[in-house]
Amino acid sequence: RLNELQEIDVVATETYPESVTLYYINHPESNWPLSPEGKRALMTETPLDRLSTRGFLTMSDTAGIRTLVLAGLQLSLVLFVFGGILTITGTDISSTGSDIAFWDTAFDVLLVSLLLLVTERAARWIRRRHSQRESPFN
Repeated sequence: RLNELQEIDVVATETYPESVTLYYINHPESNWPLSPEGKRALMTETPLDRLSTRGFLTMSDTAGIRTLVLAGLQLSLVLFVFGGILTITGTDISSTGSDIAFWDTAFDVLLVSLLLLVTERAARWIRRRHSQRESPFN
């Protein structure tokens, strides 16, 4: 029903970071005040602040896991670039012995980040499919 109301422009949405979407009546005089919980969710905590061990292991905190994945992808990009620069210039870093360590680490971080993303998406898909089976409205 919500999708129908959005299509006929009765309900509008505002999307914020951390997978927060606010729905409100699309009317010029609508104030759509936030609840205290909504204000706290938008203004205080980051997804990593809320990510718990349980939320990570059960893949239930999607915003926190996506933040970890994004950080991993960015870190692998930095390592790829740094490894590429060292390879092109032919310089070695004395602490690593070779610039190949950056390439290996970049691939490892990239693979772990992608595996984590795929696992989170699969868990979300399974949960959604399971909830649709139990829903009396289907």
